[in-house]
Amino acid sequence: PTWMPAALGMEVEILERKGRFGLVVFMKLWFPWPMNDRYCVIDAAAVDVTASRGGFAVVVRDATDFDAEKLPAAAADAVRCDIFLAGAIVSPTGPATMALRNVMNVDPRLAVVPTSLVNFVTRH
Repeated sequence: PTWMPAALGMEVEILERKGRFGLVVFMKLWFPWPMNDRYCVIDAAAVDVTASRGGFAVVVRDATDFDAEKLPAAAADAVRCDIFLAGAIVSPTGPATMALRNVMNVDPRLAVVPTSLVNFVTRH
C-alpha cells in the first residue's frame, strides 16, 4: 500500500493476509466539507494471467464479513461504500513501471451529489 498517494487523501492499511495472493485491505478517501470521508474494506485476490494477458488479474469483492471491531480508528468518522464488482489487470511495461486497467462498480453513498454527475465524471 505504500504506492497509494497520500497527497490524494487516500489512506490504505492491510488488515489481513489470506494466503500467498490474497489481502483484506482498508481504504479511506478524503472528501471535502460538508461531506464525510468514505472508506471501503475489500477482499482482493491476485490471479496469474501472464500467458493470456501479460500480467496478473486482481479480483475484488466487498469484505462484508470482516469484523467491524477490527477496523482502524479512521473508519469511525467515515461512511462505508458498497463495492458490487471490482477488478484490475496489471501488466508490466518496463523494469519499474506497469499499466493498470481497473473496473469498479461502487456505491459511494453520496446523497448530495446527483447520480448523473457521478456517472458523467467516472466515464470521462
